[in-house]
Amino acid sequence: MPDQGGRSLADSMVDVDGELARLIASKSWEGTPLGPLRDWPASLQTAVGLMLRSDFPMFLCWGDDLRFLYNDAYIPVLSAKHPWALGKPFEVVWTEAWPRVKPMVDGVLSGRASYVEDFRLMLERNGFREETYFTMSYSPLGPLDVPGLFCACTETSDRVIQSRRLAILRALAEQSALGLGAEDDACTLAVRLLSEDRADVPFALAYLLDRDGVSARLAASLGAEPGSPLAPWSLAPSTPRSGLRSATGRRPPGPGSPRGTRAARFRSRTAWVIRKLTRRSPCP
Repeated sequence: MPDQGGRSLADSMVDVDGELARLIASKSWEGTPLGPLRDWPASLQTAVGLMLRSDFPMFLCWGDDLRFLYNDAYIPVLSAKHPWALGKPFEVVWTEAWPRVKPMVDGVLSGRASYVEDFRLMLERNGFREETYFTMSYSPLGPLDVPGLFCACTETSDRVIQSRRLAILRALAEQSALGLGAEDDACTLAVRLLSEDRADVPFALAYLLDRDGVSARLAASLGAEPGSPLAPWSLAPSTPRSGLRSATGRRPPGPGSPRGTRAARFRSRTAWVIRKLTRRSPCP
């Protein structure tokens, strides 16, 4: 169907400089529920033309199974799913996210738009599942008797995850500045703080060096049972690097045991934890 100027979508896309404009114009749509490009409804053609000319990440879906169309700015969101995703059903493109977004999709198809900020989605777009966040709006597209959806979105993963990690680092730094007396108590509190960010720190062990400066004993743990192969009570030079087990077989000393130097040593260990965390990628 031609646009109001008498030009078809295929003709008008010649004027659009972009990869998706070329892919949509060259793709054989006859074998899909959308049908030949020249027969697309005027409302769909107009929406596609506006989307392709935008520098903001956008996608739209059309038809009973919500066939997926998107612009160049949306390519980084799809990553390895591009260009495979073009023309596939929405539910197939984002199978892993479908249970999370389906309520919004159902609302849009009944005429209700939706908007969410920093919406968490676990996506598989590079061969592994990753934690992502998006601010996006879903809007109805076209007449209600023809299922259609339009989405403008921006990925906020870097900001959300970085902010969460910096909050933990600040909490650790504040604890270090307090100069807590007992090293065991300080380690316990540090691991407790880390446990508040299980998305970034699912596993942590805090060991304190003994007076000989060679062996170490477990002071606190997260994500592993104390005394288990993953969290042995003590470590020594003879402890195997794989299949860790307790080197001495003895339990750690109780709360009333003698302690070594405290605040300064704890601050140095906290600095080491901070360096390890900050070396991690800011975004999964």
